[in-house]
Amino acid sequence: MDESTARSDEEAPSLWSYVPVEEHVSPDDEVAQRIRARLADLWSAMFDDDAPEKADVGDVEPCPDECLNRVAPEPDWRDAVPALNEALNPKPGTSAMPTVVVGAPHSGHAATLRAWARERDWRLVDPPAPDSIFARKTETLAAIERGDAPWVLPRLERCYLRHRRGLGLVRELLDAYNDEALGRGIIGCSNWAWTYLQHVWPGRIERVLTPQSFEVDRLIRWFRQLAGEERPFARTFLAFDDATEASSSSQATSETRGVRPFLSHLATYSRGIPGVAWSLWRRSLIQNPEPLSSKSSDVDDPETLECIAGAYTWSQFEPPSMPGKAGRDEWFVLHTLLLHGGLTADLLDR
Repeated sequence: MDESTARSDEEAPSLWSYVPVEEHVSPDDEVAQRIRARLADLWSAMFDDDAPEKADVGDVEPCPDECLNRVAPEPDWRDAVPALNEALNPKPGTSAMPTVVVGAPHSGHAATLRAWARERDWRLVDPPAPDSIFARKTETLAAIERGDAPWVLPRLERCYLRHRRGLGLVRELLDAYNDEALGRGIIGCSNWAWTYLQHVWPGRIERVLTPQSFEVDRLIRWFRQLAGEERPFARTFLAFDDATEASSSSQATSETRGVRPFLSHLATYSRGIPGVAWSLWRRSLIQNPEPLSSKSSDVDDPETLECIAGAYTWSQFEPPSMPGKAGRDEWFVLHTLLLHGGLTADLLDR
């Protein structure tokens, strides 16, 4: 990454940001994006005689784990802590009531909250065991109310069960919030659980923050950071995109030319959830694809050349999806898993 690219990244808005939930913006609607893409293809086919044919990836193999772990390593969710700290920074005259931080599954919200709590030396409150939820035992509530030390409860979705005997405890906790009995604290919750709890609890919480979604520009910056400054983004990811090769220039305006259309679709398909986008990005990478590998002689580092990867075009990529025969029962099970952030088979049966 050259000086101009580094300067542009420094001048760009913070990669991570937390906003009031009503200010959250998702990437463009997937259906609208597909319609635009198909209209563009139709226009090109009708009026552009020189339009290039789509690249044929031929026989390709997925990147081995060793390569993936180098060019698209697992995210460190602690990187979001400064942005969370800025959003939570109390202002004069604000209430000491807890703040709720809502995040999508695979957005790293619980890990970020834990890291934030350790950095600030706030107490971490563990969710109750399932038997305690059914028995409506109040150890979790007592742990929050005990003493004056501020606290963080990272996973409210683990404090209830969608069951006739599984909602009493979480209702008591949220009632205590309304009664201003919880003191200074942070409540973390998945957005699926938060949506559900608003239907089963009559109260209202005013201060709810959520991480802003990752649209294509954020994804490009984030993936470049994950790949590392020693491996320029374009030289690592030689992408198939309508027979256009990603430029070997390290300038931000051209280095992502070949891969940007794919990442635009990826941002929309993942709903801007960084962990989902990262997982799909790794799934899309193929090892040192032909014919682009023969054009990569400008990469001098043999270790980097060994890990050069390509990405399919979106039309060639097959993201995971529900089987066509999935019915009401399958959707109900998946919805239940999302509401609770995962469940054991025994609890799922109950």
